Amino acid sequence: MLYLIGTNILIAYQSAQASQKMLDVVELALGDGAHISVVNRIEFLGWHGFTPAARLAAVALLDALAEHPLDSAVTNKTIELRSNLKMKLGDALIAATALTHGLGLMTRNVDDFKNCGLELLNPLD
Repeated sequence: MLYLIGTNILIAYQSAQASQKMLDVVELALGDGAHISVVNRIEFLGWHGFTPAARLAAVALLDALAEHPLDSAVTNKTIELRSNLKMKLGDALIAATALTHGLGLMTRNVDDFKNCGLELLNPLD
C-alpha cells in the first residue's frame, strides 16, 4: 500500500528525537513512493521554528514526494467528510486527498481519521 504521509509524521521524521523505528518505517514508505497533500506542505513549511538549514532540508524532503493539489474530486470528498463526520478542515482535506487517490494514511493521530474509510498506519505502534 502506498501512503500519504501526515504532517505530524513529517515533523517527527525531521526531529532529532525520531526513534529508529519511526525512521525505518518512514524511510520504507519514502522508498515505496510516498505522497503528500498540498495541505501537508502548507502545514509543515508554515511552522515558524525552522532554522534556515532545517527549512531547506524540509523543502528537499517534500520535493522528493508525490504531491497532490486540491482539485474538484478532493474538494467534493472533503465536503462529504466534513458534513458526515464533522472532521476538522485540515484533517478532512488530507483524508479526502488520500481517499481520492487510493492511498493509505500514515499518521500518529489515527483517532482523527478512524471513521473515514482509510487504511491507517501509525509508525509508532
